[in-house]
Amino acid sequence: MNKSNAKGFTLIEVIVAIAVVALLAGIITPSVVKHIGDSKRARAQNDALVIGAASASFFKDVGIWPTKSAPAAFNLILVVGDGNTPTAAGAAANWGLAPAAANADLLAYHLISNQPKNAVANAYPIVGEISWRGPYQNNLPADPWGNRYAVNVGNFA
Repeated sequence: MNKSNAKGFTLIEVIVAIAVVALLAGIITPSVVKHIGDSKRARAQNDALVIGAASASFFKDVGIWPTKSAPAAFNLILVVGDGNTPTAAGAAANWGLAPAAANADLLAYHLISNQPKNAVANAYPIVGEISWRGPYQNNLPADPWGNRYAVNVGNFA
């Protein structure tokens, strides 16, 4: 068999091709990772705006913030979404109590179903000028990192 008729790649050609692909991947990867992080932050900011707008619509209709089940002495932490509950350490550092405490509730019970924790159905009035006209949001997703949002709704009297 003559060497000039041999088909295929030499070892040097394969190594050079792999090096070029690895170099391109090394250049592109940090840029892609940065954009993924930026998009997660942008989605979280957008979700916060949507949750805030839904809560403001609730306040406009009902005349109070969604705190029906909160004891008067406490701020109510409402956890939002289907993800993991935020850590108690983070909540304690920000608000002095944990979302798992007795005064925590799901915002979906206020904005979607009108049934706050420990309350009967339609806890907020559904007829009259000042009434619950929800649902104020279709769903309350987890944040881009898989955690629930936590909303501190104080008893601002």
